[in-house]
Amino acid sequence: FLNQEGMPAGVASVALAATRVMLPPALDSIRKSLVSDRVLFAPGQSVVSGRGRAGILAAAALFRTLDDSVTASSGVVTLTLNGRTDPTGSNETNRALAQWRDDHVAAIFAAAGVRTQRMRSEALATSRPLTAPDSVEQARINRSVSFEIEVLARPRVSPEQR
Repeated sequence: FLNQEGMPAGVASVALAATRVMLPPALDSIRKSLVSDRVLFAPGQSVVSGRGRAGILAAAALFRTLDDSVTASSGVVTLTLNGRTDPTGSNETNRALAQWRDDHVAAIFAAAGVRTQRMRSEALATSRPLTAPDSVEQARINRSVSFEIEVLARPRVSPEQR
């Protein structure tokens, strides 16, 4: 039985602000591909060129496809860029380098048509390192920017909230 608000008996309201969206397989495949990708940098560098830049552009195109599809279905996508560094250098230097790496990738994404309001940056530096079987590979994969993607339902606005 439903009450006057169309809710089951005893339910006054339901908060859906942080509801996660179940993506169709094709879009979830894009999301998983982006989350498993990372942009690798040379030691001490915050800029990539050539194949590295082409990889960022390809990732930006995939993200735009995901964002456009989710937005058309009344969802919201947020892309977090996680800049990391290997443990060489001071904490201050590593934090700055991680931020420069995030900024570099974000600039390429924006130039490729990704809406800047969809992106956020988290310069992790050495605070949440990726792990690998040996120290050389671990250092290599941590000189990177990786991606986190959150897909949420856009909350509907009731007439009273307008």
